[in-house]
Amino acid sequence: MKLLIFIIAFILGGMAGIVAMCLVQINRDSEAQLEKISRQEEMRKEEEEKCKET
Repeated sequence: MKLLIFIIAFILGGMAGIVAMCLVQINRDSEAQLEKISRQEEMRKEEEEKCKET
């Protein structure tokens, strides 16, 4: 009986750990995409300013 409880707890703990790692990775990817978008917007604004100057 104790072995069965241990195995179930081990599996559930492993699943919880995997879910936590996936959520952290998703958050990291989202932040990278937002940073890339903001850089693109800044470059676009700089190009627009250069065009206005000429």
